[in-house]
Amino acid sequence: MNPNPFKTSTFTASRPVLEGRWTQSQFPQQMISDLLARGGTLIIVEQGPLWVRAVVGPRPLLAQDWYCGLLEFGSEPDANSLHNVGDSLWSPLWTALLQEALNIAGLATATSLTAPLNESSWFGYRVRLDEPTLEDSLNYPWEPRRYPGLMDSLNNCEFSLGERYRSVGSTGLGALVERVKPAYVESLSKGFIYQSLDDFKTEAQKLEALKTLWSLCHRAFQKAPYFAPITFGDFSTYYLGGIGRNNLKSLNTICLDAHHTIAGFLFGYLDDQELVLKSMAIDKPFQGQHLGDAILYPMASLGQGLGIDRFVSALVLQGNRSEFVFRKNTTVWEHQYAVLVGKPSDRH
Repeated sequence: MNPNPFKTSTFTASRPVLEGRWTQSQFPQQMISDLLARGGTLIIVEQGPLWVRAVVGPRPLLAQDWYCGLLEFGSEPDANSLHNVGDSLWSPLWTALLQEALNIAGLATATSLTAPLNESSWFGYRVRLDEPTLEDSLNYPWEPRRYPGLMDSLNNCEFSLGERYRSVGSTGLGALVERVKPAYVESLSKGFIYQSLDDFKTEAQKLEALKTLWSLCHRAFQKAPYFAPITFGDFSTYYLGGIGRNNLKSLNTICLDAHHTIAGFLFGYLDDQELVLKSMAIDKPFQGQHLGDAILYPMASLGQGLGIDRFVSALVLQGNRSEFVFRKNTTVWEHQYAVLVGKPSDRH
């Protein structure tokens, strides 16, 4: 019996992917090319009709800390057969891929390998930890997925839990609206206004607003785990573009002061009968004025006006102040996520 039934292939910027089917991906090809150009390696592991793939490479500004991301899996030639493949068949492929990733990172003298992480927190990271129930069997389009067999493989390769996150679905949107309304009214009395990106009348105004949001995001998120600076082009294409890429109704609220300086933002979605509160930031000079409450009001009242009662605090770092949103409401469901960290240093 062949002791290693896997076919493992690696591709770098100097050895690009030539085979047609491997040029197809759920991720933009330009993103993959950019990661390879920045020292990344695409790893593909095959076993019979099954395959898994990922990109491993150095994190920006942290050459000894590596990431393993852009995870995908599939079956050739019939993708429908994926529904009949259990975790036990996927786990060996993920294990082989993670071992190769640890070896590559170790040869580059990396001291850690974080997974799943698409280079930085801008582009997607985390894996879902909890087991879906019969009533909650599918991932939401906006949340990290649960890859079949991956958690077993991460444990087999001695990855340890890093930062943990959770999303909480709650009822009582109307109660949330009433709770934040006083802060909203107070902010209006101070000259703050609220609008969406679509309200900027010219493309030049919208572009200027986007550049301000790009700068604000860097200031607001710079202390977050896995943060790294990105260009305005990547911000517009991958981050803001990704917000609207899941076929949900995207929502955004921009808070401006009396001089039309952007003070903060809130991004969210309408997902069927739930309002998803995704990302919020208030610029430091405007903190301490209850704008974190006030900026919730326009989006929450919009959802209430549509007859929505359920809302989601999405992908919140455990211990973050944003957790206050769901503490005073009735929890309907909770999903858990994490990133995990492996140690390739002993593989030099």
